[in-house]
Amino acid sequence: MSVTSIVSDRAGYKKAVYIIALKNKVSELPPLEKIQDKVTADYKKAQALDSARKAGASFLGTLTNGLAQKKPLPRFAQGPR
Repeated sequence: MSVTSIVSDRAGYKKAVYIIALKNKVSELPPLEKIQDKVTADYKKAQALDSARKAGASFLGTLTNGLAQKKPLPRFAQGPR
């Protein structure tokens, strides 16, 4: 398989082509003890972002429905009771 066919099969889009390559190759994985704090912090941050996205999407639904029903903003912006 040629490089051209790989690029066109994997990354071809109607308006753009994306080429992905590794700049540096990692020769070994560090032991978990060395990176555990960063991994834990990254995981907690990802979970917090996911929770914030879900809360934002929920509020958007509430806002859209409330506006469609012509409810005053303070009444439905506080969420379910």
